Amino acid sequence: FSTVPLQSRIFTYDFTTGVAVALGQVNGLVRALAVLPTGELLAAGEFPSVSGGPGYLARYDGRQWSALGAAPNGPVDRVLVRADGSLVVGGRFTSIGGSPIPYLARWDGQQWVRRGTECARARPGDRRRRPSGGRW
Repeated sequence: FSTVPLQSRIFTYDFTTGVAVALGQVNGLVRALAVLPTGELLAAGEFPSVSGGPGYLARYDGRQWSALGAAPNGPVDRVLVRADGSLVVGGRFTSIGGSPIPYLARWDGQQWVRRGTECARARPGDRRRRPSGGRW
């Protein structure tokens, strides 16, 4: 991996040729990766920007990084692509695009929406039981 700048933090590696190619410059920690139903790569983490573009949550279409709707105002720690194609993210943000959507949000394909109120109260590392009896 000596041919890829360490600060890129996201790259592809061809095991046949042994060549690593950086997918962009990420100026922070990448916490999660997922593949969207469109085939795009989604990166989430503690990065204020990737290749001069969006921060904390960004998608890569094979050529460039772009935002997935409005941007969160803080780090995104977890991502889940659901069977219906929607996306759920959790992290240390309190708003997305200026809308008060704290800690847990769902992308419905068009916009970010707040999850239920019982989920919005959850904090990273919170071990309290939720109303349904399960863990957060």
